[in-house]
Amino acid sequence: MLDNTENTGSIRHILTAMRLSNINPSTKAQTIQSVRAVRDALFGGVDVDVELFRSAIENADIETRNKIGKRHSQNLSDCRRALRIWNDPTRRTLALKLADGLPTMKDAQHAAQLTLPADSADRTIKAIQKLVKSKSSSVENLDATAIVIEPLLRASTPEDFGVEAKKSLENIRGLIRAAVRLVDPNVVSSRESDIKGLPQNWKFVLSALAEITPEHAKSETAIFRRLAMRSDREGFSPDDLPSEFVENFNQLELATKSASHAEKMRSASRTWATARRTGIIVAAPFNYFTPQHRLPSVKWDDVPAGIREPLDQLLSQVESPSGNGQWSSCIETDEEFSDADLGLGEALNKSTSCGSGLREPGTLKNWQDAIKRTWHAAHHDKSIEMKPNTFADLYSMACVLALVRAVRTERRKRTESAGESWEKNTKGRYECTLIQTFVAVGRAMNIDEGLLAPIINFVPKIDPSVVGSKIQADGTVKHVYEDRKIGPRHAEMLKVFSEVSALRRFFEAPNLLWSKALPHLQTGTELQIRHAALARSALILRIVQRVCPMRRSNIARLRIAGENPHIQLPVGPGEGTLYLPANEMKNLRALHVRIDADTVEMIREFVEVFRPISMEHAKAHPENEHLFPGGCGIRKERGPDKGYSEGFGYFTLSKLNNTFKKHLGKHSMINVDLQVMRHLAGKVILDQDPSAMGLVQEILAHKKIETTRAYYAEVCGLVAQARYLDLLDKATRKALANVSFKIQIEKELV
Repeated sequence: MLDNTENTGSIRHILTAMRLSNINPSTKAQTIQSVRAVRDALFGGVDVDVELFRSAIENADIETRNKIGKRHSQNLSDCRRALRIWNDPTRRTLALKLADGLPTMKDAQHAAQLTLPADSADRTIKAIQKLVKSKSSSVENLDATAIVIEPLLRASTPEDFGVEAKKSLENIRGLIRAAVRLVDPNVVSSRESDIKGLPQNWKFVLSALAEITPEHAKSETAIFRRLAMRSDREGFSPDDLPSEFVENFNQLELATKSASHAEKMRSASRTWATARRTGIIVAAPFNYFTPQHRLPSVKWDDVPAGIREPLDQLLSQVESPSGNGQWSSCIETDEEFSDADLGLGEALNKSTSCGSGLREPGTLKNWQDAIKRTWHAAHHDKSIEMKPNTFADLYSMACVLALVRAVRTERRKRTESAGESWEKNTKGRYECTLIQTFVAVGRAMNIDEGLLAPIINFVPKIDPSVVGSKIQADGTVKHVYEDRKIGPRHAEMLKVFSEVSALRRFFEAPNLLWSKALPHLQTGTELQIRHAALARSALILRIVQRVCPMRRSNIARLRIAGENPHIQLPVGPGEGTLYLPANEMKNLRALHVRIDADTVEMIREFVEVFRPISMEHAKAHPENEHLFPGGCGIRKERGPDKGYSEGFGYFTLSKLNNTFKKHLGKHSMINVDLQVMRHLAGKVILDQDPSAMGLVQEILAHKKIETTRAYYAEVCGLVAQARYLDLLDKATRKALANVSFKIQIEKELV
């Protein structure tokens, strides 16, 4: 229980106690406004002691009433109400603590007891206890602020609270959020009634902004109101907004709102800037901060021509394995040969090469990225006097070290701004990958090995996967690398599926999403693009679960029509086939699997009912071949053409993944994306049969079994442990089978 012996405090503590009261919200807002008005009239806005304030209210004479103004009777009555609320010892003690310190979840529990009905308070307290228990914490050690609690609530699952229904989980989240709002000093309301107590300068700013804010942009208006309320509570005027305060406000907004709120923040920031620039308001900047990138943005055109043009020439000759170029274009032809029309030509007499080989489009982008970032780091590094202007100039240890310094400097800034300690000896994967790519480009550009050798020898020193080194018998040093693993973000997503209920929701998700995509069957509602998006996510889930756990890029590119469709459906009922050619696969290994009859019917219904809606929304051409059509499409996997013709593209991969993840999170309470689904297929198999590593290789279409074993190295360790314990149990039982536990008691002599 709270220590309720404290009795000291000032007017600001009375205001905090008022916010913890359970009176009518409009009455609460009016009372807070009256207390502030009396404080300004009698004490010049200074937070005086509670007893001095009480004496002034209880002994108000004519002179005092004249100072307060025309509404002195109402204001004094409201102040007496505030003092009555302050007199409650439990509420007073909690108000004193909250006004001068950071609240904890224990404070949130006490606030719930004070302000909520008994039944709601009891359920809120139990919900908070389950939340902190699921996070291996305690109510005393977990801060009760939206920035801390909201990420925990969004990541929570039904298993954390012992419920099954989505509605039950949302109700529990709502109870905890309500309790946190009671004590969080940063949370303010955006209701129109709440701004009546604001000072005149803030009222003028809000009024001026309302005139230039579009009527439909109610979210922006709410942002401005919350900013004004929070600023007034902190004692800041419109022309005095510290940058730290604005940054904290932005963080709170993003933590407590949906993902789309970021764009609303940007729009509000632009409206504010326009009002300042045109003189509509006189105020300090209100800038929406953007995430800090690992390195500053660099445009390729800013790179000197001596570095940029040689690489551009190389990249123009490189084709993608999934490109649309004909193989015959790689062979010189001559009209003198009768076989020229067959694409042979002089290939009968001599061999020719096709450009500079095959490279994935992502690889080409990484090549360009490594070069421009190395140049940018060297160009801005003060220790390098002779700035690189040619490709050969770039390949020096000085430029490489400048790149590493630039990356680690930005990482240190991000780490320390997040309140974390900077560990200078921790190796980073990003700078290591950049330098490895830098070396690969150098080899492709035939850079002298003498320039590359020092850089190559430097890579293992910063490679986080190098765990040690060994001296061989011939005196050479061999580096020891750790096993390749699934990334930490994906591993965290997979961990949830250790719970049977989470796995059950995953397998039930296709039918759930599909049912939500067909509202017209029950209500006659007209189908819209959101229904088509739900159906698309349901179909992707069904294909990945029942047909093949494909990679994200292959899912996005699926073709249902045209000369070379990936999906072949039967004329009538029955099974279909899915064929992905080798040149469209990451590992150049073709995939040919069957499509079960139920999935065939689902694909047919999607094509007939939902695909036309997607086609119309994307302004796709009627002859678009893709299962998930898009509009135009600058797609680098298309090789020399650099993209599809207008209306023949496919749905953007990033949007496809984000929409899919949003649907699974909203309707099935699962945090999973398209790539994690692929890993999940391997996990499900190995959980059932830990020895089925070969089966996982085939399902995931890995070219080598070593790749599968590397990704599931942890599973291999668990398999080995399980087998050892099984053998140990068998050996123990066998040994104990020959041991007699019969005890013979010696008869006593009579």
